[in-house]
Amino acid sequence: MIVGRRHASLYAFLAELQHEQGDTETILHQIYLGQSVRHLPKGKLQEVENWISNIVRSYDEYVKDYNVLKYLKDLGHYMHL
Repeated sequence: MIVGRRHASLYAFLAELQHEQGDTETILHQIYLGQSVRHLPKGKLQEVENWISNIVRSYDEYVKDYNVLKYLKDLGHYMHL
């Protein structure tokens, strides 16, 4: 559940994206100012992030093989936290 509940509305999903963007911008500002930022997550969350990174890096292969839907399904599989 990426937005905290199953079958969330489009509005809830967009609100979650805005929240995530705000968090990312805050981290970028902290880096720019030389402040310390949160450490990389450990354990299962780190493993999931690695899987997602591998899928994202393989995007061109998915597109080349006309498997964009599979790409989205593979990403969605790991976005249910």
